[in-house]
Amino acid sequence: MQITGMGKSGTYNSYVSVGPTAQALSGLTHMSGFPEPREPAGWGYSYLDHSTGYYGAILVLAALLRRKRTGRGCYIDLSQTEAGLMVSGTATLEAQLTGQPTDRHGNRMQAAGWAPHGAYPCRGSDEWIAIAIQNDAQWSSLVTEIGAPQWAREARFDDAAGRKANEDELDRLRAEATIAADRYDLMRRLQQRGVPAAAVQKADDRCQ
Repeated sequence: MQITGMGKSGTYNSYVSVGPTAQALSGLTHMSGFPEPREPAGWGYSYLDHSTGYYGAILVLAALLRRKRTGRGCYIDLSQTEAGLMVSGTATLEAQLTGQPTDRHGNRMQAAGWAPHGAYPCRGSDEWIAIAIQNDAQWSSLVTEIGAPQWAREARFDDAAGRKANEDELDRLRAEATIAADRYDLMRRLQQRGVPAAAVQKADDRCQ
């Protein structure tokens, strides 16, 4: 198996690449970030350096299985850009079928009526918690945990359709409700109520 940035043949076969370069060429960089007119945020690390290795390992295992079954070996040409296209999910397929350009949605879930769905500020410097409400029961548990403020009991937030339609305002109010909370304490309290939530960790958090 040979791994390159752009493949061993084709227009870009002589290009030198690292993860971020292939991420840009594959479209992943454009897909990450908040909606227009904000600039693409890109990925926080060299994602394709890791992903290409994962795909490579799977392909080697598949080649070994093929050799065991047929006695024939394989030469595998895997590029980082190709792995990026596979990681892009349905975005490339949607563009092919509809002709519509790819949009960025930030942390929001556009494929389902989940709201609130994002990262919200907590107490401290650059401290955040990720919360993903997927149904009315989780929303009710979240409202109870944050003290059932008046805004959370408004009719427009009663169901998923209403929360999605008012997502901008919901995110603003939601951020105000978490700003004084410790991210880990709030995470534990929400998880105990069955609400998907996790403290957003920095590099030093993962080393403790």
